[in-house]
Amino acid sequence: MLIGIEWQGWRWPRKNVRWLHQHPNYITGDKCGSTFVNRNFEKWFKKKLGEEAFMMIPIDGLRKGSRLFREFEAAKESFDGGVCKIYLSIPRQAKVDDDPVRGIEDGELLMTDKDMKEIFDPCVNRILELIDDQTDEVHKIGSRVKHVLLVGGFGRSQYLYKKVQEYCTARGFKAWRSSAAARGAVARGLEPDGGGLVELRKCRYHYGIPVSQSFNPTRHLAKDSYIDELTGKRYAKGQMRWLLRKGDALPVTQPKRVATECFQTFKATKDRRFGAQLAYCMKDDAPTRYMDEDVHPLCAVKVDLRDVPESKYTKVRSSPGTEMYFVAEFRIKILVDNSKLEFFLIFDGKEYGSVELFDGV
Repeated sequence: MLIGIEWQGWRWPRKNVRWLHQHPNYITGDKCGSTFVNRNFEKWFKKKLGEEAFMMIPIDGLRKGSRLFREFEAAKESFDGGVCKIYLSIPRQAKVDDDPVRGIEDGELLMTDKDMKEIFDPCVNRILELIDDQTDEVHKIGSRVKHVLLVGGFGRSQYLYKKVQEYCTARGFKAWRSSAAARGAVARGLEPDGGGLVELRKCRYHYGIPVSQSFNPTRHLAKDSYIDELTGKRYAKGQMRWLLRKGDALPVTQPKRVATECFQTFKATKDRRFGAQLAYCMKDDAPTRYMDEDVHPLCAVKVDLRDVPESKYTKVRSSPGTEMYFVAEFRIKILVDNSKLEFFLIFDGKEYGSVELFDGV
């Protein structure tokens, strides 16, 4: 990131842009840009997970562009210092168990505004020190600072911009953020607030999963009903549970997550492999049944729990003297990040299956 300080004595001719006044012969810099915020984040993440779990993650899972860093980059740009809770996806290779004390649950790590400040503040404070050094040099040659301009990737940070604004306001000059340099002058202009072209999108389709529901003759069709051989109860199969609705708000700077609780029953001797289907609908009013002609399959995740110990399941008998069976309780999650949609299944806090789709969500 480049910080330019405008001081009294510069003049911008309309046609031929050139400096018409002596400027301070004092250039400073330090290692406190966006890359070093990322390094602070990596240290914080390692401390939260622990050395052993962190070392299990392959290098690709910690690089810029990985799912973890895409989520952090979105949080980094939108964080403004206010109260927040951000959930980061832990790479499944870390194999960490749920730990509420560390903020770990269902394969995600909670990052609060306190954590964000711990990551940001070493770099932000050093930047303010550099600005202070530059303004002192301007004053030494008998002039005064009028503006501070933030340019570059880290200049888009809401938190940095807020801190620089506070610094400048207290000293009687203004801070600006050049959206033209960061995003393109034609597309964005030179708004001082650096607002984006699109901050919120609308979901284009309905997305959901077919599930079985307790049969209700007033809501379900008789042809969808069946008796579960383990529980002895009547259910309606293929009923849609819509997790994302057409028209739902999808923030551009922060991934949207939705989840639902599900379960699977099986005998002790049964193969413990099963799947979950993601479907979509383009109509404004979403049908209630998976077999409706307007509901279309999109993708599926396959799950293999054969190696999971029986202690991880709930053991049930439908009535005394009947055969015991197991219940696997799990969560289905959808994550939408711009044009990418991820569909995955979480069991016992670990990710057991996932599919990534790249299309207009």
